[in-house]
Amino acid sequence: MTAIPIAFSTSGRSRRGRVQLAGLAITAPRWREAVESWCEVVGLDPPGVDVGLGGLTRRRSITVELVDPADALPAAESEVRADEPEAAEPGIAWLVVTTDDLDAALRRVEAAGSPLIAPPLVDTRGNRVAAVKGPLGFTVRIVELQPRARLSLLAGQGPRRAEAHLRLVAGVNAVSALVLTGFLAHLAVSRSPHHQVSFGFMIGFCTLLAAAAALVGYPNGLMAGEDEHARGAVRTMRAEVAGSDRSDLAGSGWAHWRKGLESAVVAGAAALAVLGLSSAGLLGRPIGFSLLWGWAAAVGGTALVLAGAFGRRRAVLLAGRRAHGLPVIAVGPVPLLRRAWMMGALPLGIFSAAVNVGLAWAAYRYGVSTKTLGSDLLGSVVITAGANYLFGRQWGRADWYAGRVVFPAGMRLPERVRLAPQGVVFAVIGLLVVLNLLGHALSHPPQLDGALALRSFAGLMAGGVGFGLGAVAGTLNAAADAREAP
Repeated sequence: MTAIPIAFSTSGRSRRGRVQLAGLAITAPRWREAVESWCEVVGLDPPGVDVGLGGLTRRRSITVELVDPADALPAAESEVRADEPEAAEPGIAWLVVTTDDLDAALRRVEAAGSPLIAPPLVDTRGNRVAAVKGPLGFTVRIVELQPRARLSLLAGQGPRRAEAHLRLVAGVNAVSALVLTGFLAHLAVSRSPHHQVSFGFMIGFCTLLAAAAALVGYPNGLMAGEDEHARGAVRTMRAEVAGSDRSDLAGSGWAHWRKGLESAVVAGAAALAVLGLSSAGLLGRPIGFSLLWGWAAAVGGTALVLAGAFGRRRAVLLAGRRAHGLPVIAVGPVPLLRRAWMMGALPLGIFSAAVNVGLAWAAYRYGVSTKTLGSDLLGSVVITAGANYLFGRQWGRADWYAGRVVFPAGMRLPERVRLAPQGVVFAVIGLLVVLNLLGHALSHPPQLDGALALRSFAGLMAGGVGFGLGAVAGTLNAAADAREAP
């Protein structure tokens, strides 16, 4: 049996002395579990490689077939081609891994029961190299990169493990929640007398904020997790997804929205309980921007981060089950337009309308001018439509990767053609024209009920149309990418 050396460039970076396996995707029946378990024990990162422009392009990987000696090819199929002298020769591939600390890596490998085959030596490039016996007896070469070589790995990293990815996203969401709650708290306080609000207002504000964040955060986490897994940002191992829940909430009718509603009830009840327990120390105190922001971030921001994290974790594990060929419980695919507009655009349009009504009441309860209403409508339409369009693209990609939608051949995009955001830009311009015409029917200055109605209509249309266009564009673009992939 002759071993086949594999030559490829690594692009990942090991951290804290962890060994990294880069640029290699293993396709090995009956060996996958052993290889992944060994990599997990000795601290290997999952395979994958970024190419081009510092990781801005899609991840690609080299696929190596590990050939079992018992499954050697018949003579007629194993003839060696002149231009590929080793391609058809059955054997076991050498795996090359990199590390910043070879001695620490060897200690972990030996502790895991993998004996040393060749002691550390210095190769022609000045790197220290050692060889160990890996899982099922194949050879693993461990290379300690020099500082210059390590710097070359900073251009891109392989996909993150699920735990690391979830921690990173939770941190990003926490920062986003701080910014969002600060903006909303400023909006509520800036137009109040003496820039202060009552304790009752703070209870209602924080409770509704927590419920709204959980209501949308959980379904969005489900879709975002599947999209990130399919696009290579996160990778799971078979062992960690084998015992996970196999039911696809996002592909089971309205189940993901029901779960979001349950999360909203829990978040709202928790907010009321926390604020109720804290009422003794807050009654009678002036509640300005700092106090309102602090409680909004602590209550509403926590609900947003937790709901999104739970939904994203479930989705990442479910996507891992699909990637490893494990069974998933889901209904059959539905037409694209029905799912995009009825099960996505409609509920998010209604949610956007409700959010706009709440924000309008908080800002206009002491009066509003025509100029203020006009400027608020402009910002509301642009932000609502833009945010929902981005969410829609992500949901559309996730639905396509998971096989939840189908569409007729007439909707396929021509070769090398993709849908851009121009559609939502034209929709926003048209909606602003309609709102300007409707604004002439209001009294001057506008009354509270008229301002609430106009903001509600703006949120419904901007949110629904933005999400629907984004979902269709995301699905069709993902389908075109899959069809034209080399």
